[in-house]
Amino acid sequence: MTEDARRRTAAICFLLLYFLTAHEIGHLALGHLDRKAEGSMDEVSDNGESKIASRAMEWDADSFAMNATVYLTGSEFRQQEVWRDMLPDTEASLRLLSVMTYVLFTLMDSMGPQDRPAEDRTHPRPLVRVGLATFNLAAVMSGFGSVDGSVVMDTNRAAIRAVEIALHELAGGVMERALATQLGEELDVEAERLVATLGGELWTQLDRSRLNDLYFARALQMRPVMEDAPD
Repeated sequence: MTEDARRRTAAICFLLLYFLTAHEIGHLALGHLDRKAEGSMDEVSDNGESKIASRAMEWDADSFAMNATVYLTGSEFRQQEVWRDMLPDTEASLRLLSVMTYVLFTLMDSMGPQDRPAEDRTHPRPLVRVGLATFNLAAVMSGFGSVDGSVVMDTNRAAIRAVEIALHELAGGVMERALATQLGEELDVEAERLVATLGGELWTQLDRSRLNDLYFARALQMRPVMEDAPD
């Protein structure tokens, strides 16, 4: 490995750890742990209500982590030499984040049972999960006026498609149309269910006051509504 490749690898690993840490901090900042401490949330079990609430909060934390990471890559952090070369603009940051989270979610998913029905998973499937988080990120960035939401979504799709093409070239396998269609349908169903769950009774149990001083997360103080579901 060349010195340049080593520096870039270390930089990506740092960003990956930042995202993972932001996800866990998100659970605290978004009021999830307060709710659990009060005994109002059961551990994930066979009970459908607790499971969907858990999934909604994981989506919430993913969205917090996506916003935090994109905000970091657009800050003075980018002035460091390695980041200046890797992330020259916001769209480059979005591409890297899309690929990084897709690969991360895929690795995490591979550690669990592969035959579990979609509705029984603690997290949605990787492509659905990154799509859900990106949808929320698109709404937030569009609200700030930094990047149009359609640009965020299009950049995400193009980046993940590039991953699929790379896998095809390396391993001779690529996602088939039937699976892509199935995942698209799961995304629609999951988005509708998670928005309804997070924006329903669960919302009244979440203390979002910790977001007041976090510029990148202020939009997460707004109750999600059904019309925000992706097309």
